[in-house]
Amino acid sequence: MLQQLAVVRGAANGLMSEVLESHLREEFTHPAASPEQRREGIDAAVTLVRSYLK
Repeated sequence: MLQQLAVVRGAANGLMSEVLESHLREEFTHPAASPEQRREGIDAAVTLVRSYLK
């Protein structure tokens, strides 16, 4: 049972890593139209990283 839980945890962490990378690449590849949009994008990225690291 513990081995199965470890496998599930690894799969979930791998998925979260892929989602995080995709979001960051999308967010920082396209230039922001305004300073406000840039700040919002950075805030969203920081929130995503913080939620991933909990």
